[in-house]
Amino acid sequence: MSLYLLRSGLRGRRYSSSSTTQPYGRIITIITPLLSLTFLMYMVSFQLLHFTFVRATNSGEPLPLTGTLTPLLSRSHFVGQADPQQQLLLSMGLKPSNTDTVELALKHISYGGNTIHSLENFRPTQVSYARVTHYLKDAGFTVTRTYSHRLYINFHGTVAQVETLFHTPINIYRAPSGPLFYANSQDPLLPEWLHAEVVGLYGLNNATHWHHTIEEDQGSSSPTSPAVLLSTARTCPRANGRTLTPQQVASAYGLDTLYRQHDQGEGQDIALFELDGIHYNDIATYAHCFGIPTNNLITMPSEGINQAPGVDARGSESDAELLLSAVPHLHSLELYETNNDESSYLSQWARIIEDDVPVVTTGWNICELQAEDQLIQQENVFFEMAALQGQNIFAAAGSSSCIHNNTRTGQLTMTGTDPAAQPYIISVGGSNLITSGTTYDKEIAWLPSTTNNKTATVSSNSNLSSHWSPPTWQHMFGITNQELYAARPIYHCLHGACRAIPDVAFNADPFTGYWTYCSVAVAGCTPGQQWQSVGGTSVAALYWSAFMALTNELAQHQTVPRPGFVAPLLYTLADNPVSYAHDFHDIVVNDASGLSDIGYDHLTGLGSYRAWNLAHALIQQANAGSREHNQVQLSMGH
Repeated sequence: MSLYLLRSGLRGRRYSSSSTTQPYGRIITIITPLLSLTFLMYMVSFQLLHFTFVRATNSGEPLPLTGTLTPLLSRSHFVGQADPQQQLLLSMGLKPSNTDTVELALKHISYGGNTIHSLENFRPTQVSYARVTHYLKDAGFTVTRTYSHRLYINFHGTVAQVETLFHTPINIYRAPSGPLFYANSQDPLLPEWLHAEVVGLYGLNNATHWHHTIEEDQGSSSPTSPAVLLSTARTCPRANGRTLTPQQVASAYGLDTLYRQHDQGEGQDIALFELDGIHYNDIATYAHCFGIPTNNLITMPSEGINQAPGVDARGSESDAELLLSAVPHLHSLELYETNNDESSYLSQWARIIEDDVPVVTTGWNICELQAEDQLIQQENVFFEMAALQGQNIFAAAGSSSCIHNNTRTGQLTMTGTDPAAQPYIISVGGSNLITSGTTYDKEIAWLPSTTNNKTATVSSNSNLSSHWSPPTWQHMFGITNQELYAARPIYHCLHGACRAIPDVAFNADPFTGYWTYCSVAVAGCTPGQQWQSVGGTSVAALYWSAFMALTNELAQHQTVPRPGFVAPLLYTLADNPVSYAHDFHDIVVNDASGLSDIGYDHLTGLGSYRAWNLAHALIQQANAGSREHNQVQLSMGH
């Protein structure tokens, strides 16, 4: 039966008048070929577009993606080829779009503007993101996670797949210290179009590991030490004239004044960046002793993480315990946990940027010289986006492994640590707090334990980044004119001037440290030593993050916007001698470099906070910057 007869018969059942049947049949006869032709043209167009896409994605000579080789490679011994079927956890970072707009927005906040931006205008396009994702899938990889900011993609596959697609061998090596690791022996090759899209390809090695900067009071490990007051969870610590309780810390730095004004963290969130697990019963034991809630602790584990507490569990647990005590009514302490490897580490930062938690703290770092260039560049993309969103990330500046003793001069040299040296991170150094009862007396500089001397002595060209030039706010502050910037051959910062760390400081000496509780045996928390005095710049960083959360709450109470990224504001306030003396504790530096102790110094930055004063000053300064920005925008007709 012809199509005409079939359609005529059907229409004849619907319409009883024969006069309507024939005209519709003729129309169908005309339309059907047209529809068929249209469909054929669509299919041809689709195939042509698909062919054009494939041809475009494979056009051009492959280009090397530089900066992927671990610095450990040059000092390690080749063992053999990696198993072709070994699974690798991989990730790829994409460049933001609208780079001119990104630079303009960053310039504004660098001068103290308080505008908090959405990443909507900065993220890669949906087309670019889909293009990269489909490229990986077509090569046989499994994409495991994508992100709303489109700056990152997680995927996994075999060594053989990596070697085939990216043309880079994956081998096994033995590190100078003994452990085996796998790594690529040459930079991967990417198609020209993909090379233009990405920042880096991560997970090609498992050589890079981060260290927690917690420091334990070694004297407290002795049963006869006055710091050891208990050995069971049933006994709580008490003041011993040295180790600090939460109340003593709050009183010394002025946090208690904020508490009394009903500013205790209500409605505020802090993200805690961790690379080891915790034993939650330990947190409960600590909280019970100091009368603080734990129902605001939210775990944010990554996929595939081994959450069993490991050798760095004391650091992770101390972070959570001390933050909960410093912000007693915090809405949520979001505990981000992942594995200690490159791809997982960056993936966790990608997630924190996506979640847009206003305050973030990390006590984990590595020496800058041990990090791949592409790793540092990817972090910088994330931290720029964080600053644009108004996130404040506080990172521990100190690391014992990055301090070297110069046998010729007898001085200690501290190399830059990552991520603390990143321009859009607030880097936190350490001090030794001296009190009169619960009243602040003074602070002196402190270094992570490398010698038995309590006096901090380092060379004047220490605490410099080997990658980054001074951010705008440090340059305006005048740090670049100091002897601190003596150029060294290994440093390639602009005109020999490098980013100086830390930005600020807080008590970090474990000798005047903080009570924490840990029962994880593999972390050295053995019976008789569960309660211990700890310090380190990780503690200093989390106390600054606690202050920032309270400042955001104070802004909320005043019905004004939160300050946003505060590093430029801190330097602006410190540049005025009157506001500096009002808002900061200047920390005494005992060193032979000849640098002034007043204001910024190369061990403790701008100093520590006078909480009540600095919180109000930041809010006022931030909103003044916003008004100036709005006036400029109006005068420009925007």
